[in-house]
Amino acid sequence: MTHKTSFNLLLGTLLILGVLVVLPLGPQSPRSESHSHESEMVIAGTWIKPWRQMQSIPFQRIQRTRIFPVEKPYRSDAIELLKHQRVVLLSLDQQRHLMGGNELLGDAVVDRAVADAEAESRLPGAPKPSESIGYAQTLYGKLKPYLVRGVAANSNSVFSISWCGTDLCVGNGALGKVNYERKPLIVYLEKEPTALWVNAVSAE
Repeated sequence: MTHKTSFNLLLGTLLILGVLVVLPLGPQSPRSESHSHESEMVIAGTWIKPWRQMQSIPFQRIQRTRIFPVEKPYRSDAIELLKHQRVVLLSLDQQRHLMGGNELLGDAVVDRAVADAEAESRLPGAPKPSESIGYAQTLYGKLKPYLVRGVAANSNSVFSISWCGTDLCVGNGALGKVNYERKPLIVYLEKEPTALWVNAVSAE
């Protein structure tokens, strides 16, 4: 298993357990640039809604092949859609626009999920796949694109999304100082979550 894979697995575990520590802000940039930066930090903070006391609830990690961060040119449009809602079921036109004109249907995402599960199962010493091949295959005809709120701890962070019972937990972890930024995500889900929980943390 590569160092990067080990780090991502450890980071995902720490996110689920909620044991990472949020770091204080570092030195401020020049005032002309820091005002916009500070405003985004504050607004991004309003998107954070950490999960609490969920250790007894089973977590089921969602494969990365089902998660698509909205790229910067389309991020403002995604943020506008999430202005009053934490989760939005996207129409085909909305999905296509937010993914730069690329149409991605649910069954194509399932194809990727099945291939990913097969690849994970072949890795020597790999942990149990996040989704078994059999489970991934049951998703045909069920996945739909949902736009959800996400917050990045900094530019080098990693997202980890899991089902927490019927709720959806969107975690983000990083190394280094905190630099909160809103990062909407398109996630292909088989059902609408009952609630959305969002957290972003960083550790040295």
